[in-house]
Amino acid sequence: MAKTLIADQGGNVQINGPLTVLANAVTDATHFFANRNGLGPPHGALASAELIITDGSGDILLGNVLVQANGIDHGNIQADAIANALVTANGNIIGHSFEVVALADQTNALGGFPANGSALAGLSLHALHGDVSGDAVAVEASALDHGLGAGLASGKLFVAASNAPGKSNIALGNVTVKGSASNWGGGPGLAPVSVTMNTSGNIHAGNVDVEALANDHGPGVASAHALSNIMAGQALTLGSVTGKGVAVNVGGGAANAAADLTFDPRTVVIGGNVLLSAVADNHSGANAAAHASLDAANINTVQVTGAPTIIAHGTNSGAGPVTAQAMRDSPMRHHAQPAAGRHRRRGAEQGQP
Repeated sequence: MAKTLIADQGGNVQINGPLTVLANAVTDATHFFANRNGLGPPHGALASAELIITDGSGDILLGNVLVQANGIDHGNIQADAIANALVTANGNIIGHSFEVVALADQTNALGGFPANGSALAGLSLHALHGDVSGDAVAVEASALDHGLGAGLASGKLFVAASNAPGKSNIALGNVTVKGSASNWGGGPGLAPVSVTMNTSGNIHAGNVDVEALANDHGPGVASAHALSNIMAGQALTLGSVTGKGVAVNVGGGAANAAADLTFDPRTVVIGGNVLLSAVADNHSGANAAAHASLDAANINTVQVTGAPTIIAHGTNSGAGPVTAQAMRDSPMRHHAQPAAGRHRRRGAEQGQP
């Protein structure tokens, strides 16, 4: 476990150089070992990296920030990686770049104990009375589970600015948030990914890429949700927007994929493409459901230089149902259109909305 806590109540927090918090855990234990209290499930490779910076009176100024946890279990127990960065300032938050990564790998498929591969990555930047600014922001969670439990990869980004004199603003470079969960054992593959930005003024950012991938080969569900909620009191300016949810199930459960994007400023200007894609591919015969939506109904003006594309695609190679729905509600075009689903059963192919 690696944990860094920085707190200041009388001025600014300033770190000009790189700030790194790194945790690595590797084990090959094949026998049951209870935790230190003798209670609960056994712990295998548990890597936890945490950074907490708070300033109750001033600004926080940072260089390149990296928080990373790597958990690898070659034994019969479990692999967990938890990486979390929480930055809260009474004034402004100014950073060069922010990166939070959690990688969990459970490699043993023959273990006799439940094995869960869990990768949790989260970043929170909250300016209580100021602005948030920086260059690239990346949050990534990856879980690969060959054991008997669940492969869970969760990536979360929260950015908020409020109560500055006039209006608070958010200015960032490229924003990337990804979660990838693969399960080859007995549980589900889960990839919940979310981005939340909220400010009373303007938001300026580069390319925003939010992706969730769930791949399940066991009897559980494959679920991939990429959810983005971007709220600004004034204008929102982005380079491009990509939201992808891909769920593939070749085991015995359902495949659920969602890619949802919500805008709520007065004006939106996007210099490139807007792509929302939800793909649910089920080879097990259970349900396949894909949902992609863009909600910009409350915006006065939307300008997109590139192509806005919303895709929902469901495929079932077994005997189960398919649901695919793509929706857009914005000043560009108030329309809700179900995308075609493809249902393949016993060699025949049928179209289904």
